[in-house]
This record gives sequence, C-alpha cells and structure tokens, in this order.
Amino acid sequence: MWRAVSTSLRSRPLVRPTLSETLVPACRGLASKSARGWQDRKPFQQRNARRDDRLVERMLPASPMTGEAQLQSWVTNWDTAQQPARSGITALRPDVWDMPLRPDIIHRCYLSQMAARRTVRAGGKRRGDVRGGGRKPRPQKGGGVARQGSIRAPHYRGGGRAHPRMAHEWAFHLPKRVSALGVRVALSDKYRRGAMLVVDKTELEVGKTQVLLEKLTNLGLAWDHEKRSGHKVDISINIYSCRYR
Repeated sequence: MWRAVSTSLRSRPLVRPTLSETLVPACRGLASKSARGWQDRKPFQQRNARRDDRLVERMLPASPMTGEAQLQSWVTNWDTAQQPARSGITALRPDVWDMPLRPDIIHRCYLSQMAARRTVRAGGKRRGDVRGGGRKPRPQKGGGVARQGSIRAPHYRGGGRAHPRMAHEWAFHLPKRVSALGVRVALSDKYRRGAMLVVDKTELEVGKTQVLLEKLTNLGLAWDHEKRSGHKVDISINIYSCRYR
C-alpha cells in the first residue's frame, strides 16, 4: 500500500504553491489583511510572525538630509520697523539645522523635561530619621515591663512612622548625545517650517523691558496680554520650547 501511494505521488508533477495559497488565515499572524507581499515588508519584520500583518516604517538616520556643505538663512535686523527687515544672508551648519525629524528622540527628551518639572513628593521619617533615641530607655530584664530599645519607636510619642510615604523624584537623565540630538532635530524642524528668525545682533541700548518689547514688535513677535494672542519668545533652548510651541 505504501509503495503504491509513494509511486503515485512520484508520478505527479511537483507544483509549488502560490503566495495566496501559502498565507492562509489559519496561520497565526501570517495572513496580511491588505494582501501585502513579502517583498514590500521590512527584513526585520519577516522574523516575527506576530508583526508581519502591519508595516512599521524605520526612522531616518541621525545625519544631514540634503548633504550640502552649508545652509543659508536670512538675517533680520530688529532695529528697523519695516517688514521684512533683512540685512543679509548667513551660513548655517547642516549637522544642526538639516537633521531629519525623529519623533522618537523628541518624545524621549520631552518626557525627560516634563518629568524634571514635576514636584518632588515629600516623605515621612522613619525611626532612624528622627533625632534622638540612641540610648536604650531601660534594661532588658528585671523591670517587669515590656522590653524597649528606643524612645523613637513608632508606638512612642515623637517617634518615627512605621510605614511612611517615601520621597520620590520623577526626574531621569538622558545620555548627552540624545539630548543634543533632540535640540538639533527641533531646531532643524523650525528651520524647515520657516518658524525661526536669525537676528544680526541682540544688544539693547537700555536694559528695559519696554525697549525689548519694541524690538520684538518690529519683528512681529509681540505678545498681546489683553487679547491673549501673539507669539511667545523662549529664552532657554530646550525640546519643550523648540518643538511644542
């Protein structure tokens, strides 16, 4: 019987199954809803059957996009009330102003800065944190009362708490390269969208806030407190100020 079956199978021509016949819905994760072929998927997605039904695009490398030696930007003079008050062209470094948009780096830097802004939660004191209580209050035996080791135990008045709420700091630090890359990516996005101004000088004749407001008004960056509209100027350079405003 086995010989007959094997002989009949050998006599049949070998036909390789097609891709649609191979990717049946019964297979876990192998059936693509959009019928996308293997050639359209990323190499790292072919190893994991659970992720083959969706295409996750890779992030661009942290290198300048255009490959030019330098970029150019207009230089604005804030002493002139005429708009646009352009006084020349300056060269910009591509490794700072021509970086691709990396949402993963921006997200990591944003979470780090938002966590650093959180208030440190205060904690209580344990029996070891309360001042005093180093001496044994009475001998171990011979008194007819319970043994005690410190007057700062939780059941004493003025003692520490048994299970206090501990202080917690939410801030965490990122590698220096990640933080620097986040600032460069945010500045590159500002340059690409035209949401930045390069000023030739920032000196003020008089150190007054009104004089600074007049300069910002010439640039069109004044903030109207009554109408609650306009542009906010951020002095510090961080991810929150560069990317999300």
